[in-house]
This record gives sequence, structure tokens and C-alpha cells, in this order.
Amino acid sequence: MMCPNLKSISTGGIATTILVLMSSTHVAGANIAALTASEPPASLTLGGKTVLTLRSSAGGFTPQERVDAIDGRLSNLLGIPNISPADVVVYAPHGKPPVIYALGRHLITVDTATVNAAGGGKSPIQLAEQWARNLQQILPLVDWRAPNEPEPTVPAHPPLKITSDLTQIGAKLAPVTLRNMVVFRVGALPTGGMTAEERADILDKRLKVAAQSLLSDPSAGVTVVSKAPAGMPTTAATAAVNTLMPSKIPVSSEIVVGSVAIISVDPQQAKLSGWSSPVNLAYSWAKNVRVALGMPAVPA
Repeated sequence: MMCPNLKSISTGGIATTILVLMSSTHVAGANIAALTASEPPASLTLGGKTVLTLRSSAGGFTPQERVDAIDGRLSNLLGIPNISPADVVVYAPHGKPPVIYALGRHLITVDTATVNAAGGGKSPIQLAEQWARNLQQILPLVDWRAPNEPEPTVPAHPPLKITSDLTQIGAKLAPVTLRNMVVFRVGALPTGGMTAEERADILDKRLKVAAQSLLSDPSAGVTVVSKAPAGMPTTAATAAVNTLMPSKIPVSSEIVVGSVAIISVDPQQAKLSGWSSPVNLAYSWAKNVRVALGMPAVPA
């Protein structure tokens, strides 16, 4: 029987084609819905113990895809020895979904979609706390240990830090290394949403790439570039750096390796590191980079 709104179409073949297309589209949509509904749940397990289980898709990702992503982040951490329950923290900024961190690195954002994917029945902060406590129990047992090193004893109910302050997650200062030498120790960057460890990880990679580029152009070297405060000519800032006049020290100093700007050292970072000025700290860090690269500590 022809659909009433197609009666005015005189060519039966066209009408038939339209009906077939409508029917095919309906079937395809049903198939997609069936595939989505039939996705199997996926669990994240460590050392034979379940950390979390997702039962449906969220954010366009299947349960297995999300579990694989979390597993990949954890794999990068398990080579670090002596993980403790205190290394797992829940970051709960006001008005935003909670995030589980381990060793200062973002692991899982627990939003409403994630709660629903896990089966519902809890608030995001309740589920984040449950999963974080699971990690507290499991991570110390599966991290790297030396041969014959005994398994640590994990308390049954260790305290769990829940904070809205990003600087309270992970270390106050995290190391950046080059050729097995610590060249910087950087703090968190709250305005950029990065912990000290996350910032150090990025700088670590950036520094290694820049150092590699020096192999083709060793003359580029490692330099410190002055950054003038607003209203202060760059030439005056440079002169202040060269004479180390405290009253005219620029607001920040940038370390450049080859042609790559690595980090801008500002007063906040200098204070965290116990230095009186950004420029002095920048010169100290630049010296460390030169030494790590086998260059003279002070350029000729």
C-alpha cells in the first residue's frame, strides 16, 4: 500500500524508489542502534584485580576504547617505583567534573556520561572516589620493583586527598631530565591546567627534540633571552640582564636551545625554586643544559 503523502507522484517507479530508500535508511539506523546496544562491557584490570568497568559508550567511544586509553596512561606510570596510595588524588574543581590523578598525571575524567557508562546509581564524585580508592589499593602492588624486593603492605583504608587546588596534586617541583641529568625542576601551571609532572613531561620531550637539532647545528647553542616588562624597552631589559641590576631585572627570561624556545622562567617559578630572580634561575638552568650536552658551562 502506497504512503498517503506519495499519492500525488504519478510515476510508480519513483515512488517505489523513495519507499525503498526510506526503508533502507530505517534498517541502517536500526542496525547502528543494535550495534551500539550490543557493545560488550570492558574492565580495566591490574594485577588480576578490577579497577573499573564500563558498560556502554560515552563521548563517542566504546567501553573498550576508553579502557584502552586509560590503560595506556597507566602503562607509562608503572615503570616508576614506590608508588604509594597518597599518589592517587581526586581533583574536584568547582562546577566541573572530578578527575582522578596518579603521580600527578591525569588518568580519568568522571563526568555524568562516564557515570552512566559505568551503570549509574552514583554521582560523579562518588564514582571518582570509588575508582580512586581501587587504584590506591592496586597501583602500589603492580609498579616496578627490584628483583627479590618484597611486596609492599597497603593499608585497608588509606586517606584519599580530594582537592580543588591543582597545585596540591603531585610534587611541588617535578624534574626535567636530559641525558640522565636533571636540568630543570618546574612547578605546576594552574592557568594552563597542568600539574608539575605534566608540565615536566612536556618540557622533557621538547628539550630532547631541541637537543637533537643541535647535532646538525652545534653553533646555535643554548641561550637566555630577556623578556622586558610592559613599557620597558627590550634594549634596557637586555642591559639589565647583562649587568644583573636587581631593580631592572626583566619580568621573565626564556631559555632557547638551538632555535627552539624551551621555557619562559617567570617570578613565580623563581620563587618556587628559591631564587631571587627569574634571570638568575634561567642562567642556572641554561648552564645545566650545556653541561648535559657536553658543552662548556659558560659560552665563550
